[in-house]
Amino acid sequence: MKTKTLPEDWKEVELSEVCKIVSGSTPSTARPEFWDGYINWITPAEISEGHNWYYSDTQRKITNEGLKSCSSELFPKGTVMLTTRAPIGKVAIAGTEMCSNQGFKNFVCDEKRLNPEFLYFWLRANKKNLQNLGRGATFTEISKTIVSKIKIPLPPLPVQKAIVSVLEKAEKLKQQRAEADKLTQEYLQSVFYEMFMRKEFEKIKIEEGILKTENKSPEKEFPEKPFNYIDIASIDNISKKIIETKEILGRDAPSRAKQEVHKKDVIVSTVRPNLNAVSIVPEELNGQICSTGFCILRADNKKFISEYLYFISQAKFFVKDLVNKCKGANYPAVSNRDIHSMQIPLPPISLQNKFTAIVEKVEAMREQQKKAKVEIDNLFNSLMQRAFKGELVR
Repeated sequence: MKTKTLPEDWKEVELSEVCKIVSGSTPSTARPEFWDGYINWITPAEISEGHNWYYSDTQRKITNEGLKSCSSELFPKGTVMLTTRAPIGKVAIAGTEMCSNQGFKNFVCDEKRLNPEFLYFWLRANKKNLQNLGRGATFTEISKTIVSKIKIPLPPLPVQKAIVSVLEKAEKLKQQRAEADKLTQEYLQSVFYEMFMRKEFEKIKIEEGILKTENKSPEKEFPEKPFNYIDIASIDNISKKIIETKEILGRDAPSRAKQEVHKKDVIVSTVRPNLNAVSIVPEELNGQICSTGFCILRADNKKFISEYLYFISQAKFFVKDLVNKCKGANYPAVSNRDIHSMQIPLPPISLQNKFTAIVEKVEAMREQQKKAKVEIDNLFNSLMQRAFKGELVR
């Protein structure tokens, strides 16, 4: 990762020159005495990009015996943690002493030379470059050998701290924007609850208020035509939006790419329903293909409106019911039938339409928020690129 010409008082060093690199490991899950201790043990799934820098608690903890049983090693507060497999490129900082699983390479910085927060931002700014370093056939991973030879720019410590100060302010602006988005979503959920959950309505099975959907075989029906593929990873669990799709030629379609979606279809993941991966199909994805890992709810508009189905599928009782119906320990899932047979309230269409009108007004506001978010993200990325070239602070 060669850097361009740097200011005279900056250096270019390998990470191994300014950090101790600590790997992680997992104690045997078949040994209960290794688990439920007091030692924080973190995994990549716990790192939420852009939401937290510092992590001081972990979902699972191990015992001292568990730590001794594997090659994981404790690292101190201030250690920079980089996910180097499944996925590559998430970054966080340890807010307390902890250890990790094998999905991380952890950097204990020589703080006389390298500010941990400076390294944190540099790694974030170079996420794509880091991902390109991944090796492996089944899944890509960056080895400790490769990581240790990554070169980073190293300005004097006062300059590092000044760069961190500027980027920290920009990061707070991003977080405020994200908080506004979250509040908007919470507002709609609150309105939905007041309109539909606090009153008694007749209940019917979901299947009584939805239309049949169509299956497609892209590899047979349009082998040379590209389509946008929506899989479970396409959905952001926080915003409940489809944030990314894969463009694939029909002949290369995955085996689960079988369901055609229409505008305003509500898609509900049947896999790990506790994660509540649900979304509503936007106009630009009309006619595209989604995974059979989704149950499609296509409102008939005589009994249910799409927006009503979208929000009811996020309700606590809905999620709880699906979790209770799950089958399979390693791959917990429900069937389309489990969802179709669920009984939900049937409010008057006029009331559902009133709610839809509120949603549309809020969504128009969110579109403006989205534009502001894009501008803030572009500004932040520009600041990071300039900062590590020595163009921001000297």
